Order: sequence, then C-alpha cells, then structure tokens
Amino acid sequence: ATNYGYLYNWAAATAGESRTTKPAGSGDAAYSICPANWRLPNGGATGEFAMLNAKMNNATATTPSASSGTGYYQNWQATGPFKGAFSGLWRLGSFFLQGSDGYLWSRSASASTADSAHNAAFYSSYAYPGSNGNRSYGFGVRCLLN
Repeated sequence: ATNYGYLYNWAAATAGESRTTKPAGSGDAAYSICPANWRLPNGGATGEFAMLNAKMNNATATTPSASSGTGYYQNWQATGPFKGAFSGLWRLGSFFLQGSDGYLWSRSASASTADSAHNAAFYSSYAYPGSNGNRSYGFGVRCLLN
C-alpha cells in the first residue's frame, strides 16, 4: 500500500455493484468508493479514459504498437503529465506485476462479458484505455472531480 496504493475488486470500487446488479451491457455504476463530489471515470472505447488518452496523445506523436493496436503513449509514463505508479494487480490470491503494469477501474460494466468491467491498462511501452478486466481482480482507482 505504501508503494503502490490500495487495490480493489470492481464490487468494492463501485460500492457493492455485482454481475447481478450491474450485468454485462448495463452501463455505469451509480456509486463508487470515491469521496463526495468525485466519481470513477466511465470506460470503454469512447469513455473518459479514452478521451484523456486522445488529449494526451495530441501533445506528442505516437508510434503504433502491434500488441495494443492503439499506439505508444509517452505521456502516460511516470515522467509524463499523467503521473502514477504501476500498481500491478491482485488475482488468485497473489500480487502480480507491481512496478511494471498498472490498472485503474472505471465505473462501467463490460458491454458483453458478465465477469468483466472496463478499465485502463498501463504498460511500460503503451497504454490501453479501453481494456476489460475480470471484476474479481484487484485494480487501483483514480477518482475524477464531478
């Protein structure tokens, strides 16, 4: 927690939503663990992570990345304007990838997969703002001011 912050499953990040209360295709959770007047970003290809990514990429040229299909995002890195630690994730009872990968939950249920929700994924060479992650995984949260 000291080095990477806390990690939450999607139910905790969205104040108790589940695949029953927010099934695939049901959109955004109304609540989150964010403080009053703050909220989780919405996800998906046209969500707030994707808009932030587009604005940040306008500042510098990108080089396509075969692994993501979206490009290399210099501005997402620890030295860029979006600063953050690569928190890794929690899954299957263990921590993974601390210091090399990072994931942030959105408030959006996956459009098509019941066990997933949208998130932003960050790697050492690119960012994928439209990712889906298993709702049971422990990811970080980044709250936005309303």
